[in-house]
Amino acid sequence: IDFWKEPTREMQNVTVHVPPEGASKLEGVLRDIGLKFYTITDDLEEWIEREREDNYPGSHLQGRTTGFAFDVYHPLDEVRMPI
Repeated sequence: IDFWKEPTREMQNVTVHVPPEGASKLEGVLRDIGLKFYTITDDLEEWIEREREDNYPGSHLQGRTTGFAFDVYHPLDEVRMPI
């Protein structure tokens, strides 16, 4: 189990990632001990790919004639350059 949101106090929700081969076993254990749970997604890779597409580096630069490198330093006047 990979905790993505760890518990910080009693009776608080947690978010975990479980590999597909361990999901049914974990669900069984949680049911057996009476814990409520729900599955956010059965395909995490699909969510990651969708987020990658939504956050594609060029998607917010529409209208610029050249790309803008976010991994290098730019002076303030260059950052404020009109889009």
